[in-house]
Amino acid sequence: MQKKIINHHKLKRKWGRLFDRNAILPTDPALEKSRKDFAWKSTKQNPYYKEETSVKQKVLVYIGIMSVLLTIGVGIYHPFFYVKTVKVDGLERVSEEEFKNAVFGIIQYKKWYVFPGQNYFLINVHDIKDILLQRFPLSKIVVQKKFPHELSITIQEKISTIIYDNGKEYSYIGVDGNIVEIIRGVSEHEWNHTKQIVTSTDAMGQPKQEEKIISSTHVPPAKAISSEMGDYPIIYDTRGKDVGINTAVLKKETAQGAIQWFQTLKTRTDIPFGYISLESEVGDAVLYTREGWRMNIRIAERIEEQFQALQTILKDIPNRAAIQYIDLRYPGRVYWQ
Repeated sequence: MQKKIINHHKLKRKWGRLFDRNAILPTDPALEKSRKDFAWKSTKQNPYYKEETSVKQKVLVYIGIMSVLLTIGVGIYHPFFYVKTVKVDGLERVSEEEFKNAVFGIIQYKKWYVFPGQNYFLINVHDIKDILLQRFPLSKIVVQKKFPHELSITIQEKISTIIYDNGKEYSYIGVDGNIVEIIRGVSEHEWNHTKQIVTSTDAMGQPKQEEKIISSTHVPPAKAISSEMGDYPIIYDTRGKDVGINTAVLKKETAQGAIQWFQTLKTRTDIPFGYISLESEVGDAVLYTREGWRMNIRIAERIEEQFQALQTILKDIPNRAAIQYIDLRYPGRVYWQ
């Protein structure tokens, strides 16, 4: 058998090359991670990919901003969104033309010197309400916008005037009870006269007949007066006081009570207010309706309490035309016929 000769120099070179190969392939986990992170990072931060994404985003943002600005510009400056129509409900004494002109005068201006004040989106209904309350005698006002170009306004006028009838003249009085203006005299046909034929003899002993007025009653024609002088509460003062400008003919409480009764019936019922007959100012008065029946009231006391009693009793009366009177003067008790 031939003996194999081992070449030690050859083995040494072989094992040396093996060690060198292991040195090239890392065995340290930290070193291996570092190399992987480096390779991954360089791939994510590709400069061409990042630049392309950034340009697209900028273009989209620019388009979005321009679209929003264009929409806002159209909404603000296009005449389609300008308020052109004003509808008013509740006007009775104030001129409708005057009122609407005031509304357009409020909104037709340049807001911040640039934007049209009559634009639907820029109109401030609270500002309109406050200005109208200052310009007109209003006790209540509601202003609403109706898209795209309409304002709807509901008002309740404040009453500061009463028509005062002393049986001789009609006058305007204020809430303080003083005469503001004398309107005209009371016509003869506004009195109802009860007449009687009286027989007597003359100086020659001949019988003669003549017609004499035995009683006269003044009934203010409420509907005609309201049409002529305005829809205000009417007070007929049977005391026949003389009138003159700035003359005090009623107590302040009486005048204000008459206005409150007028507004309460007008806004909370369908009972047509006629006039109030006043014999004294101790508190009692008679309120005549245009339906022919009347209410005995305390004109300046417990008005809301009396009104609630009136509503309660009317629920049990199906036909108001059959009523002669309702007495509301006594707390907790109501009489009617």
